[in-house]
Amino acid sequence: MKTLAYIVLLFLSTGLNAQAEKELTVEVGWIGQRCVGDNGYCYVEPSADGNTTLRLNNSELTFIIYRDKLTVEEELKILGKKLSDESFDTYLLEEPFALSKDVTNQLSLAEGTQIPPGEYQAKITKETVEITFRL
Repeated sequence: MKTLAYIVLLFLSTGLNAQAEKELTVEVGWIGQRCVGDNGYCYVEPSADGNTTLRLNNSELTFIIYRDKLTVEEELKILGKKLSDESFDTYLLEEPFALSKDVTNQLSLAEGTQIPPGEYQAKITKETVEITFRL
């Protein structure tokens, strides 16, 4: 009986600690990490018809970028080169990126949440580029 009660409590605590996955459609401006025309993103703002879906799952934030909503120039700015289909690459974030207040509010994150600098894997398909960041 004690074992059954322990198992039930374990499942309940796991369920309470698990964060529900959240998604938000945003517009990402691919005009460089410093907004000066180099590679990377400059801004991320909520937009009903945006080019990217943000998926938050625990401490991972995935950018699902829809290639058909990007210009050729924007696509080149993601990784600094022409993207192939069905491959993996590395996205380099050189400086911390603070998410806007609108994004943090809609994803129920603390105001001022930042994506830390580092190398992040980019999964490239014919339809999307997925980059998963650790918060």
